[in-house]
Amino acid sequence: ASSPLVVVDGVVMNIDEVDVSKIKMVEILKAEAAVALYGSRAANGVVLISTKSGITRSELLKTKLPEAISIPETTVGSSLRKNFRDYAFWKPKLLTDENGQASFKANFPDDVTAWNINVIALADKKRSGQKQSMVRSFKPLLAQLALPNFLIEGDSAMAIGKITNYSPDSISLSRTISLRNEMLKKGNIKMLNSSIDSMSIVGSGDSLSIKYEILYKGYADGEQRKIPLLKKGTMEAKGLFVALPKDTTFQVSIQNPNGKIKINAEADMLDVLLDEIERLRVYPYECNEQLASKLRALLAEKTIRQYRKEKFAHDGVVEKTIRKIINNQTKDGGWSWWGNGKGSLWISRYVAGALNWAKASGYNVRYDETGLKNFVSGVDLNEPAREVLQSLIFVSSLGEKTMAKGVVDSHFKQKKIKTKYDSLLANRLLQLVGASPDWKWIEATKNKTLRGNWYWGEEGYRLWDTDIDNTLIVYQMMEQRNSNDPNLFRLQNYFIEKRKQGWRNTYESAKIIEVLSQSLLRGLPYTGKPELKLTGTINETVTKFPYSEEVNASANFTVAKSGNAPVYFTTYCEEWNASPKKVEEDFIVRTEWSHKKNFLEAGKSVSLDVTVTVEKDADYVMISIPIPAGCSYTTKPQSYSNAEVHREYDVHETRIYCERMKKGTYTYSINLTPRYKGSYTLNPSKAEWMYFPVLFGRNGVSCTSIK
Repeated sequence: ASSPLVVVDGVVMNIDEVDVSKIKMVEILKAEAAVALYGSRAANGVVLISTKSGITRSELLKTKLPEAISIPETTVGSSLRKNFRDYAFWKPKLLTDENGQASFKANFPDDVTAWNINVIALADKKRSGQKQSMVRSFKPLLAQLALPNFLIEGDSAMAIGKITNYSPDSISLSRTISLRNEMLKKGNIKMLNSSIDSMSIVGSGDSLSIKYEILYKGYADGEQRKIPLLKKGTMEAKGLFVALPKDTTFQVSIQNPNGKIKINAEADMLDVLLDEIERLRVYPYECNEQLASKLRALLAEKTIRQYRKEKFAHDGVVEKTIRKIINNQTKDGGWSWWGNGKGSLWISRYVAGALNWAKASGYNVRYDETGLKNFVSGVDLNEPAREVLQSLIFVSSLGEKTMAKGVVDSHFKQKKIKTKYDSLLANRLLQLVGASPDWKWIEATKNKTLRGNWYWGEEGYRLWDTDIDNTLIVYQMMEQRNSNDPNLFRLQNYFIEKRKQGWRNTYESAKIIEVLSQSLLRGLPYTGKPELKLTGTINETVTKFPYSEEVNASANFTVAKSGNAPVYFTTYCEEWNASPKKVEEDFIVRTEWSHKKNFLEAGKSVSLDVTVTVEKDADYVMISIPIPAGCSYTTKPQSYSNAEVHREYDVHETRIYCERMKKGTYTYSINLTPRYKGSYTLNPSKAEWMYFPVLFGRNGVSCTSIK
């Protein structure tokens, strides 16, 4: 992305295609001069090369293409290009015929560029080969648009239209510029090599369409491009989620003057799980834990669909996710948080558990199981008790023999088991190897909610040793002791009661889904048909679930629930916050430009420096850094300093993932090149605890200009 444009005798080429022995003259054009001649694609400079003897510098700068090029007097095919993308075709299953040949037809997109063709061939006896080639597209008279990849509402930018004449003659043509299908400018232009137009555009509406066209005699060309317009601010959901296990009555009052209010009620816990599974399925981030969580959710959905005799539509997603996970296995046999760096014990156990479930479900799963067992079994007994006990639980679940009882006794004796979570893990391990857990202690340490549900532990912004994690351990122990235990229902309801608008993170959500989906399908007793009576804005008696309704602007009604089976009731609205304020509590986020100015200069690279102050030690932090629409990335480095383990570059923002951040201050830089003059919104940069996003810090909305 940072390479200069290479032009050999007027033809754009890859640097590795240049025959060095034939070079007669070279001229280097830096950013400003390069952009003036060749447009925005030359922002990193141009290397002009001639293979002709005796050429002068002025001739080299004027050379576009060989002089034999001429402009036809009529246009062949579509003259207005609209279909732009980075790929032309993908043919993964071509077979050669008896002559060893394969062929197909493809329509290339409208990009006037050079296309890299990559061919991979496989034959019997494990033979393989690959070949690269290139297809160049060309038009002798060309009208092109250069504009930002996106805009935020209210942004103003200067788009660029460029006409390039590759013929040797000066020509006169007609040029038309349209915005949102309304003509802005039309006129005649006389030119030799190139002509450039600047167009002012303002971000408003959902998208913005620009059309740039030329007509020379009967020959026409042009481009129509659309710019997506993003909103300034963030979406916020406000509402209520309640689990209704017993007869109850309550009042709902919610206002949304600008939109809909959604009401949902579900009486089947499987419906609640399917709703949460869908949230995980479309979750956009893909660290190894999140891939494993997505896989567990999809496997749970397949189990539920089979139980209900419904079709499961995501086998392809399951297989793709399995391949991604397997490709990320580390050399030491485990899995890291991101990519395939140094393995992490808890992530390795979690990922391998998902793969083993997939394998038991009939999917083709091949990974280095021996390496994984060695990695997990090799846990240092001096590690924290939870790591040792979790590893022994995992190995025991595979049917491997362990010194479990001896390790538990030793840990209790040496007082290494310090928390309720450690004690529950120790009891779970004893149960798995056939020993007796301390059920009296487990019973004595349980808590109750006002609705009569049971749980163990307390809420906390930790990944382990929470009320959910501890209660899941007890649930599995109770179910192994007696799968028909009626008190299991009290634990199930606690998980649903805690769900509210979604469990706190993908890891927690996937574990609950896995445990409950498998448990519910083992035939736990059904306790009766529920009924809801809604009185007020809505007057309806609901006996068929799931139930959903939408009302406008405001909702005021009474909900009366009867029947033994639980009902899970949700009402909420979504509001867009266009003016998010600065938040400085757990994280303090500041941004500034590296050159310390309040404006940017087109063509001059700069970095957006982000300082994050962490007030308390934090694990698994995501930092989101939006960029101005008028900039593009100069380079896309992957840093491993300042606690960073992974970085993602999106068109509108960069996301940085940090695994462990001690209390202190950290600085990150995003390398940008300003491209388009204008005024741009810079949405807030934010640091959030990825698994508990209610804890975050951000700066405010700001503006920057490019001159």
